[in-house]
Amino acid sequence: MQCLCIKRPFPPIRCRLGCGELFAGGAHEILKCEEDRLEHEQEMCPRRMVRCHVKGCAATVRAMDRPRHRRLHMLRGGIALHCVPGAYEYKVAMGLRQLKVQLWGGGGASGHLKG
Repeated sequence: MQCLCIKRPFPPIRCRLGCGELFAGGAHEILKCEEDRLEHEQEMCPRRMVRCHVKGCAATVRAMDRPRHRRLHMLRGGIALHCVPGAYEYKVAMGLRQLKVQLWGGGGASGHLKG
């Protein structure tokens, strides 16, 4: 009887950040599920808050929004990425002395130089 009571399932523990992750198991695993939930919320949850690593930026954003935030830094720094073939116009500031253009994948060799 005691074995059955220990292993009975408990209601699943939900991520408190709202991502929908559930942590469930038997009553004998409730502490482990709680530890897993805490680890998830601190290290893996896409809704956890993280700091921007760009020097001089003190922004705190959700982990799932970090790529978009990084793109903003790239655009502000003058870096433009185009993933679709085509013609693009890029305006440069007056008095600019150097411009660096890098192209990948144009030759069909998957970015490897052959020759």
